[in-house]
Amino acid sequence: MGIEIVDPHDVPPALPGVAWATGLVTAALGLSALVGWGFDIHMLRQFSPGLVSMRPTTAVCLVLLGIAVATLIPQPGGRWIGLAASAGSTLIAGVSVLEYALDRDLLVDRLMFRTAVDRELYGGRMALSTALALVLMAIALVAAYFGKRPVAQVCGLVVFTGGAVAVLGYLYGERRLYAIDEQSGMAFNTALGITLVSLGLLAAIPGSVLTHLFRRPAPGAVLSRRLLPWITIAMPVIGWLRIEGERHGLFGTGIGTSIMVFAGSILVAVTAQLATMTMDRLATALNHAWHQYGLASASEHTRAGENWLAPQSIEVPDAVPSDGEAELRESRPQHQ
Repeated sequence: MGIEIVDPHDVPPALPGVAWATGLVTAALGLSALVGWGFDIHMLRQFSPGLVSMRPTTAVCLVLLGIAVATLIPQPGGRWIGLAASAGSTLIAGVSVLEYALDRDLLVDRLMFRTAVDRELYGGRMALSTALALVLMAIALVAAYFGKRPVAQVCGLVVFTGGAVAVLGYLYGERRLYAIDEQSGMAFNTALGITLVSLGLLAAIPGSVLTHLFRRPAPGAVLSRRLLPWITIAMPVIGWLRIEGERHGLFGTGIGTSIMVFAGSILVAVTAQLATMTMDRLATALNHAWHQYGLASASEHTRAGENWLAPQSIEVPDAVPSDGEAELRESRPQHQ
């Protein structure tokens, strides 16, 4: 068993499957919302009664951003399609930001499904948090297309964080995590789409945080892959169980906090043990690899020494007689 020695300066390749999948799912979320607006199907545009609806302009932006992320993977004509889609999303979301800044209706919110939009409580304008996230996402995509990987990665991480926090806000029933005002907020399907499209962007950037995590065989990346499910799944589930228990009157705040701390402590202990076992296996594999390398190196040196000590055959040229020896040979009688 060996371990691969990795140059820390190597750039891990992109994850095209993740980029394609997240881009297509995001575009599908936007298209389903548009279908919901067109045929008055509430489940397609808000997922659950009482939740905020994805606005038509937001749905169009998500479709465009999904296409742009999918075309980040090199393909014929994909660059120009992605840049055009990013520009269209920037224009639509930028107008919404301008509406908030000027406190005016610029009519872009009623270009589609005007009758249905007018029946909504807050009209067709997307939430300010949604507009800012969409603009930032479009900037990240443009930066990725022009090779500005640090800018694209930072913007993508900011958008991913905002979308993930909004999703947790819906799961925990805390409005302040997905709405910055009392009038409107980011829809659940919008938050999900923003999270997915930012994840796809990070997967399409070579050398990003996501590609380092899943492409590098280095010990740090392997350890991070072991810890990822516990951090991203187990901890949010523990928090959700605590909140649901308090809502249903199973226990109070004090007991709920104690249960959460106890469960978190167990999770940390289990995670630390798994991390220790992983690092021990990697250390053993590394020591074995160095041992094998040492044996191979010693064998090479031994063979080189044996070749050096072996007797060499030297060709000796025939001796050339001197002038005296030649005269002596001529003076001797020749016997027939």
